[in-house]
Amino acid sequence: MPSPGPRGTPGSLYLVWIVTGFYSLLYLPSQIPMRGEPDVIAQNLLAHEFVFRTSIINGI
Repeated sequence: MPSPGPRGTPGSLYLVWIVTGFYSLLYLPSQIPMRGEPDVIAQNLLAHEFVFRTSIINGI
C-alpha cells in the first residue's frame, strides 16, 4: 500500500482538527459546568482534572 504522500498529510490533519473541535465544543462543556459559585467550579475542575487538561492541550 503506497504512502499518502504530501496530499494525504493535510487531509489527515484536517480530520484530527475536526474530531478535536467536536470534543471541545460538545463533550467538554457537558463534563465541566462553568456556571455557579467559584468554589463549585473549582471542585468541578478538580474532579475532572484530566478532561480539563485535555481541553488546554486541545486549545494549543
